[in-house]
Amino acid sequence: MNILVTGGAGFIGTNLVEFLSSLDHNILVLDKLTYAAGGKDYLPIVSNVELIEGDICNKEQIVPLFEQHEFDVVINMAAESHVTRSERDALTFYLTNFSGALNVFNWAMKFGVPRLIHFSTDEVYGSRIEGYFSESDELMAFDAEHKNAYARSKALADQYLHKCSSYPIIIVRPTNQFGPWQNPEKALPRWITSLIIGEKIKVWGQGLQIRDWLFVKECVKAVAFIMENGELDETYNISAMNQPEITNITMAKMLCAAFEYDPNEWIEFVPDPRVGHDFRYAADNAKLQKLGFKPNSNIESQIFETCFWYVRNQDWWKSRKSEAERIYR
Repeated sequence: MNILVTGGAGFIGTNLVEFLSSLDHNILVLDKLTYAAGGKDYLPIVSNVELIEGDICNKEQIVPLFEQHEFDVVINMAAESHVTRSERDALTFYLTNFSGALNVFNWAMKFGVPRLIHFSTDEVYGSRIEGYFSESDELMAFDAEHKNAYARSKALADQYLHKCSSYPIIIVRPTNQFGPWQNPEKALPRWITSLIIGEKIKVWGQGLQIRDWLFVKECVKAVAFIMENGELDETYNISAMNQPEITNITMAKMLCAAFEYDPNEWIEFVPDPRVGHDFRYAADNAKLQKLGFKPNSNIESQIFETCFWYVRNQDWWKSRKSEAERIYR
């Protein structure tokens, strides 16, 4: 198939494009090539992949792609995704995550692309103390308690794409991902890279927040499966449903174990700087399993593989880590 992947040079995008290439699809990647485009030097050497610099908010950069190519699928992954950055620059998040998504959607519709997959996030559901969110649950990101511009901008796009249009699309809502190519601005690679350079892991608060940790390679397999088998005009959660659930402090200890470090010596608790920090994210993947895909949740081996990747690719992340640390000061 001929596939357009917007934002395909980012963390999840690089992993997805690499996997789709292994399935012999032809992929055109449109990416703004910001700091988050960690795969921009890698993708040009991947088979069946063409990388073009461009902004999904720019009509002049999108329309020629549809005029020159006949796409079977468009996968919109282009997004601003870091919550701390959204607290300082909410406008950029709304422009890309909402307006940009609508721009991609409108042109895909006008050029008759048969299938559009839109990447959302489990954060649109908000936090819950117990139980799991299903795809039909109300999006809580609009509640006054939730001031997260990232979640709100993604929820706005979801709401529009499903409720305000007759064009059938598929929305996917992955949980917290980890794996190769993730920028060290995010918690898990930030912690891994700190351990590699001999610094302590900094855990916010008491580290009791719960996240569903999904290995990125399992996520992209799920997306490829949904691309082939998913029903149009549907939404699919992609989650690992870790059992037992994993708190941030538990994850920090698991990373220390991967390096054979004593967590009592390598973990430092610091004040939580995030206002309204959601306590627990939990998304049910029963619908995806019913479709025929169940993510592998062998998290210990996945963490070890991730740590090993960062050990081997220090030239890639060291300059990025310096930039990422500045946003926490």
